[in-house]
Amino acid sequence: VIYFVVADFTSVDPMYQYSLQYFKEVFCGTVRSAEASDDLAERLVILSEAITRTMFVMICRGLFEAHKSLYAFLIAASIARQAGDISPPEWAVLLKPVALLADGAPPNPGGGSESWLDDRSWAALLELEESGVAALSGLCADVASNPSAWAAYCASDAPQLEQLPGAWEAKASPFQKLLVLKALRREKTALATSEYVGAVMGPFFREAPAFDLESTYRDSSKTSPIVFVLTSSSDPTQYPLPL
Repeated sequence: VIYFVVADFTSVDPMYQYSLQYFKEVFCGTVRSAEASDDLAERLVILSEAITRTMFVMICRGLFEAHKSLYAFLIAASIARQAGDISPPEWAVLLKPVALLADGAPPNPGGGSESWLDDRSWAALLELEESGVAALSGLCADVASNPSAWAAYCASDAPQLEQLPGAWEAKASPFQKLLVLKALRREKTALATSEYVGAVMGPFFREAPAFDLESTYRDSSKTSPIVFVLTSSSDPTQYPLPL
């Protein structure tokens, strides 16, 4: 799963190209260095966690800062999709752009004089419920019947850190919460993806590790050299001096 995430990252930037041979070298090296265990199930868990962490750190070394959180989210989402924790309709809703409110749609409960919910957000909520995500059935009716609670959620400066109103916090999965936030506060979606990564993968993956030249050097070899791509404003001297 992780290899295909890495291979498809060329669509983000053509510079991100990683060969299968490189991936195999990292994979085999991680297997050899991972903690040993005589219990097969425990050994598989150890290997899965070690390989995921190693590939996250190794690939992040060559990514621009702006793309590291996207890479972490794609790893988390791809693993969840493979495990069945994210259904195809849920993934399609995340990728689909926000539609306009159709004629004849139920009236927007947050419109009017108070105007805490715009028509595009209401259209996104209607589309989310119509997408077939069973856990979110009745969401629009709850928004209409409990406008004060949902208005407070939408008015928050950091809705990605807030709990969903009522029973929805316990009812919805982490990814479904992301979909609800995308519908109501789409400008916070990028920040919410980091919270999703932290919830399903752990805090280690929420923020990319700082660049460490010493560990990078240990991972290099005569057939896998280190190549630095420097911009005009970068200062690489800060890394080798402490060594």
